[in-house]
Amino acid sequence: MNAFSAQGTAVAWVLGGPEENTRIIEADLRQAGLAIRVGWIADLDELGDALGRGLPDLLFCFEFLPGDLLKESIALCASLAPGLPMLSLGPSASASATLAALTLGAADRVTLEDDHALEHLDHVYRRESQRGRLGRELQRLRPRLAAFEARHREQLLLNVDAAVQASDGLVTLVNEAFAELIGEADPASLLGRPLIDLVAVEQQPRVKEELRQFLRGHRVDRSLDTALLHVSGASLPVRLQIALGSLDGEDFVEWRVLPESPVKTGRAVLGDRLALFRHLGVPAADSRPRAALLLVVDGFSALEASLGLEDAERLVGHVGSAITALLGHSDTLFRFSNDEWLAILHRDSVSDIEQLAERLCRDLAAPLYTAGSHQTRITLTVCAYPIGLKENAVAVIEPLVREGRRLSTETPGQMVMLGQTARDSAEARDLAERGDQLRAALEHHRLRLAYQSIASLEGDARMHADVLVRMVDEHNRELHASEFLPTAEKLGLMAEIDRWVVGRALGVLAKREINPLPALLLIRLSAETLREADAFLEWIPTALGPRKLLHRELCFTLQESVAQGQLGKAAQLAQALDELGAGLALEHYGLGAQSVPLLDELPLRFVRFAPQLTRLFGEPNTQQRMTDLIRAAKQRGIKTIVSHVEDANLMARMWQMGVDYIQGYYIQEPDVVLLATDAVRR
Repeated sequence: MNAFSAQGTAVAWVLGGPEENTRIIEADLRQAGLAIRVGWIADLDELGDALGRGLPDLLFCFEFLPGDLLKESIALCASLAPGLPMLSLGPSASASATLAALTLGAADRVTLEDDHALEHLDHVYRRESQRGRLGRELQRLRPRLAAFEARHREQLLLNVDAAVQASDGLVTLVNEAFAELIGEADPASLLGRPLIDLVAVEQQPRVKEELRQFLRGHRVDRSLDTALLHVSGASLPVRLQIALGSLDGEDFVEWRVLPESPVKTGRAVLGDRLALFRHLGVPAADSRPRAALLLVVDGFSALEASLGLEDAERLVGHVGSAITALLGHSDTLFRFSNDEWLAILHRDSVSDIEQLAERLCRDLAAPLYTAGSHQTRITLTVCAYPIGLKENAVAVIEPLVREGRRLSTETPGQMVMLGQTARDSAEARDLAERGDQLRAALEHHRLRLAYQSIASLEGDARMHADVLVRMVDEHNRELHASEFLPTAEKLGLMAEIDRWVVGRALGVLAKREINPLPALLLIRLSAETLREADAFLEWIPTALGPRKLLHRELCFTLQESVAQGQLGKAAQLAQALDELGAGLALEHYGLGAQSVPLLDELPLRFVRFAPQLTRLFGEPNTQQRMTDLIRAAKQRGIKTIVSHVEDANLMARMWQMGVDYIQGYYIQEPDVVLLATDAVRR
């Protein structure tokens, strides 16, 4: 992924040296006609973090980094971002210095000493950024080619499902013991046969799916319980050990039958509809979660028309036998109607019930069923209704059947979980999974900062940036705050995340102390942190250490509704932050009835209007509301910020109304490094 600013603007980074170099390079390249933003990276740690999240078009490495950091930075880029163009940035032109930079691995060496040097920088940048783009495109295509080759090999292996050894889906080697097991007198007679034909028909779909998961690395267990097809036509339960290998450049799959207990096929009692209701009227002896499972043969009327009534009934009998084979010993199956079965079952969890329903829907649809003189495949709609402790078991049957029949008509071949218990289980499972993911991200330092510049409409030259938090999941995908903070709120993790963000932002500011006017960062605080304000205020001096906020470079923001609900703690927080050299601001401002009076209750530096006001700005009532709020803020010396500004017309209207600062994707998209934003002047 590349780091781009708004409207496709390219991005370059400068590693080390005076931050002023960033502005000189950006101004020069813009004057040369390039749409570019240039960000400053303080050190290798910050560079490593930034490269893990996005790539610039080009990286300038300051030549006078301490020690061997220039060499180390080039090595780091070669490791994390192969193909990224890197230029050594020196004070003056020198053939020997250029040779040294090229020897270390830089693409070239540039300086800022005079106009000729800057013109040389322009040409070098155009050349190297173009080369970098082509290199990245090549890198993007290489994984696609590798993935194509992997899919081809996977498909080749998926045609082989068992047998002693098979390649290209055909048996290539079988020993006498295997042949004897399935009742084949001559092992050679099995050579060249499709491997899947050696598996019992009812087990073939499941075996294919299990192998697919195994080949994709989703299945850790290398043993597989299934059934082979004996020459007599009987199913032979076995446990297989699966292995992959290669011989003479050809891949093969090997199965070995393990000397363990064979698969135990479930038995179910088959009854009619009346037997079902009598069964439900008896208290369940099994205390585990219970469910009603409806299975509907899709398009049964059309099957009757094409197969005839007699063969259609034979088909239904085969399907019923296949369902019975997949159920457990304690499950009970009922023939609910001509084309419907209803099973009552107990499992350890709702998740186990869902897995069984998915397996039934999948496995029953794959075989080629023989009914008299006809052969056909079918699909089934499977609906599972976990029965809650307070639910009437008989009462769930009617909605289950009604919904199952509707789905079979409208979206056949699907598995659906129904009922409040299923919904509650899915939500709890999803919350637990997302909670585990978030805790792992905190534990393994997979949170990241991003920054969105806030532009001044009053000519303020100081950089202002909104600090955002991202999370990198286990698949290295970067999630936005809206994708994980709701989970953090439910699990009570917001205070911990707030402290991580504040600590990391303080580290960023500490690396920029040489700047006489460092950036001002706006950092959100949660309702949880405000409730625990005493603990936060006890922690933050420790996080600051000996460093002082001499330039008031931190401003913490609270949502208006949160501050209004805990006004005493908000006032306590504001006073303590002011003593530390930090400030307080309100965001999501302007929606409450007490928005103006609240300005007199708290010592605020900024108010950031709610995004809803920006989206509804075209309405006269909204415009008047914002005009009144802006006037009230100015009377109290409080600066105003409007977010979600996405076009030039809206930016002009904000300027006319007297708004102090604006932010939005039109101004600059969030980026992984701090990028300066020019003040928007009248």
